[in-house]
Amino acid sequence: MKKISLAFVVALIAYVASCSLPDPGCDDHSCDEKCLPLNKRHVKSMEMHVQVKCAYDSICLANIFFGLVKEMGWYSVDCYDKYEYTFVNESLKAKAVFGETISKVPLKEDHLRFSLFDEDDVEKKYDIDLSEIVHSYKYVGDSIAIKMPETLTEFLIECPYCTFATRYEEKCKGYMACVGYEEFRNTTMTIGVDSSWGKAYIMYATFDYPTAYGSDIIEVHAEVELRE
Repeated sequence: MKKISLAFVVALIAYVASCSLPDPGCDDHSCDEKCLPLNKRHVKSMEMHVQVKCAYDSICLANIFFGLVKEMGWYSVDCYDKYEYTFVNESLKAKAVFGETISKVPLKEDHLRFSLFDEDDVEKKYDIDLSEIVHSYKYVGDSIAIKMPETLTEFLIECPYCTFATRYEEKCKGYMACVGYEEFRNTTMTIGVDSSWGKAYIMYATFDYPTAYGSDIIEVHAEVELRE
């Protein structure tokens, strides 16, 4: 009987002590959303970052980075730590994994074409037209005319001096940049052909890509060479 009483007293002291401790709230990560470890089925929307390098007078190659999906806590209650699909195009078969990159995928006819297959072997097809960026410049006499795409978010080219209007420049860093990019969409910028200009320019563009499941977000970072 004494042993039972002693055990009860010890338990009571422990309970009182625990109640007197401050509530940690969410500092102990107890409120964090618990995500499922891996998703292998198609989702409503995902984000891809496409880096395109177009060497002068040569085929363009793309690196594709697979980013967030809406189901990972951004816009819905479903959450996954990672996702994994099978990437297939004419020249390559690989795993498409969240947070990783598939490198040196060749463009064909200025399009980035591939499919993603999920664990049920359901196909999600992509045919991303990048011709507006790949062929965004042409030589006109002693100048180069660069057409800004509709989806432009930034434009950069190394320039010989910093005397442009503020809206064109990132002051005296050696690069001309379209800061207020909205007004440059669907417009043409003309530069000189002399070698003091950089041999390549960089365009950033972002657009929604419709699929059978929803609209994906495609972010493109393209480097286009004007000369060797």
